[in-house]
Amino acid sequence: MAMMQRMMIEVPAAWDASKVDLVEIAVSSGLKGMARRGEIGLPELRAAAWVRATIEAAEAGGVKAIDYGRVKVDTSLMGGGEPTAMVVSAIRLVERVRAQVGEAAFRIVRAVCFEGRSVTEVAIGWPTAKVSDAGVDTNTRKYVGRMLREALASIDEAFCGTLDPARSGVKVRGKVSPRRGGA
Repeated sequence: MAMMQRMMIEVPAAWDASKVDLVEIAVSSGLKGMARRGEIGLPELRAAAWVRATIEAAEAGGVKAIDYGRVKVDTSLMGGGEPTAMVVSAIRLVERVRAQVGEAAFRIVRAVCFEGRSVTEVAIGWPTAKVSDAGVDTNTRKYVGRMLREALASIDEAFCGTLDPARSGVKVRGKVSPRRGGA
């Protein structure tokens, strides 16, 4: 799995709408770059973070690294090997996401948001890609990027709410520009 980077976003506080909470989300460097270039906006970042957290919950117990300084109790499987209600719920959510966006788009979303791969890496493995010494062809890379953006927008609308970041007061700390139109 590729290195995840942290982004800080400000969201309205649940306890007082006039206040903001600073929330840290983990995104792949590819998504962070897309956000900085204005190719994806806050709804897509929110969906990406939600997808990553949901897949992690569905695959609970799969440790990526060991922190020996932290006491960890694995509660993903309760006696007899049965998954907990949280794991079962997350698995069902992942299946609903897959049904919402389709199998091909879900493969892209999973690869970029959960595995931390770049759009170019995904495009290289795409069935219609033309790969040369110079890399993958531009049309395939653009197609994969467009599918990612559309799938994340659909996920945000269906699962994360339809808050308009401009109205909700959601802000990203750093130099993330508002999303530009176009494919």
